[in-house]
Amino acid sequence: MAEKKTVISTDILQEAYKYGCKNNNELTPEMLQSLGWDNSLIIRILNIFTEKRLCSIKKSKLTSGNNQNKVFFILRSEIIASKLNKLTPDEYQVYCCIENAGNQGIWTADIRKVTGLQTHIVQRAVKLLCNELNLIKPIKSIHVKNRKVYILASLEPSKEIAGGTFYDNGEFDMTFVDYIQDKIIAILMSKRRATINEILDFINSESSVDTCSSRRSISLSDLESVLNMLIIESKILCFKINNTGEWLYMCIYWPSCLSTNIGVEDVPCLSCPVFNTCSGLFNTPILPCPQECIYLNFLLDKDISLYEKNQE
Repeated sequence: MAEKKTVISTDILQEAYKYGCKNNNELTPEMLQSLGWDNSLIIRILNIFTEKRLCSIKKSKLTSGNNQNKVFFILRSEIIASKLNKLTPDEYQVYCCIENAGNQGIWTADIRKVTGLQTHIVQRAVKLLCNELNLIKPIKSIHVKNRKVYILASLEPSKEIAGGTFYDNGEFDMTFVDYIQDKIIAILMSKRRATINEILDFINSESSVDTCSSRRSISLSDLESVLNMLIIESKILCFKINNTGEWLYMCIYWPSCLSTNIGVEDVPCLSCPVFNTCSGLFNTPILPCPQECIYLNFLLDKDISLYEKNQE
């Protein structure tokens, strides 16, 4: 049986800190007990970490069959702790309040309610934490105009607060959406058809980055929303390959004799009786496909070819 350590030292403190860093920056008394340390030593270690502002204290939520909150000590970096040690108790209280808010953020009125501090003290602390120490940052809320919430500088705000990829500083960024649409059209025109993952890789790849327009990567769900927008605008088609079940996207090349502002209700494919078996491939002698459709001229009452070749 390992001998229990009872004497505190710098080496013991460093060992405990490194052990917590390896465990997702979390420490609990039970974790330190597994190292064979005495309970009184563990309490002193955690008290020292708290006094030196090296950690914050969290409590787990109550669950069925568990009537006690489990206490976690969340370690902070030594750089952050060194900055926090410069704060007054009131300023540190404001920081902890913002830290506890997580990526949802908190605005100054709620900080006052939680801490009980006066308005000018909260405002002065927020200014110090934000402008001088760079420990927090303001985020514009998309729900309330001219309201800023504050989160830790190391966090990304939640979509509920900041709006996600297509919002910039609380405002919907239509320029960025147009940029993504242009990139989608570009790859579909060059490849003729592509999967959603191929489109995503193209947009987020370094080779497609336009330093004037591209400021951030997009997720799969972000891309789906833009693709759906282009489908509604009748600029692209989405069809399923029957033998693989894979969905492909391709551009719609409207003939010059048709209006480019054609409405969804005017697209004959949407009411086509063989829509589910239409493959969208160019070399299908058996299955129907848009390029060889025998119904389009009849439905549109025009002698046209649906797809026009690009002039080289």
